[in-house]
Amino acid sequence: MTPAPGPSFNPNFAWLLWQRAAADPHGVVLRQREAVTSYAALRDRAAAVACALRGRGLAPGDRVAIFVDHAADAAAAFFGTLAAGGIAVIANENLRPRQIEHIRSHCQAGTLIASGSLLARQPRPVEAPAGTILPVDALPARGDGEPIARMGMDPAQIIYTSGSTGPPKGVTLSHGNHWAAMRAVTSYLGIVATDRIASILPFSFTYGLNQLVCAAGTMQSPPLLWRQSWRGRLRQPGQPSRVKSADARRSSNSP
Repeated sequence: MTPAPGPSFNPNFAWLLWQRAAADPHGVVLRQREAVTSYAALRDRAAAVACALRGRGLAPGDRVAIFVDHAADAAAAFFGTLAAGGIAVIANENLRPRQIEHIRSHCQAGTLIASGSLLARQPRPVEAPAGTILPVDALPARGDGEPIARMGMDPAQIIYTSGSTGPPKGVTLSHGNHWAAMRAVTSYLGIVATDRIASILPFSFTYGLNQLVCAAGTMQSPPLLWRQSWRGRLRQPGQPSRVKSADARRSSNSP
């Protein structure tokens, strides 16, 4: 549900997480294997990312590339970048140094938030200007502050195409785009609090990220079950075992 505009409404899409954390701080927003993340924990981690970016001199509209493999850290990097006023550019964790360097250079990202584990698995070091890599593993679990005010038309994210027919191309989404997409998908799929959303796609994909924001944005939100961690564990005691998807919705409406 998109909050109704009012005196406390901030069109910055990161405000969604802050609002949910205030309303249900101990509610579960994300599960990855045995790791469980609450709204408050994700908000605190996102605030730490935002503080680190502001400490580096991030200005509203600056691009921030994100190359992170842990679900909670990736979500915190996304919401933290938006909270600081930046534009999030999530790179697929399966990319190689040449592709990461192309995206960082093409979008003119001044910061690359990265997991040490991902960087260590690369066949060679990722080339980036000195001081531009921000290790997500070194950030504290908590930070202070709230999302800065943004307009609905302000860019929030740049999503890069797969590059299968040429160099990857960037597509810009605004804060308003994210609010509208979240509201539309939760509405037409009928996502409710007792559902579990199994996330197989990476957050660098449009629908992969949309699964995250739908989990965070549904009133009394369902948690997101990230990737392999959901297999065989969709049902908990006292909870139904439904998982909504576009394919399931079409099948249920088929004659």
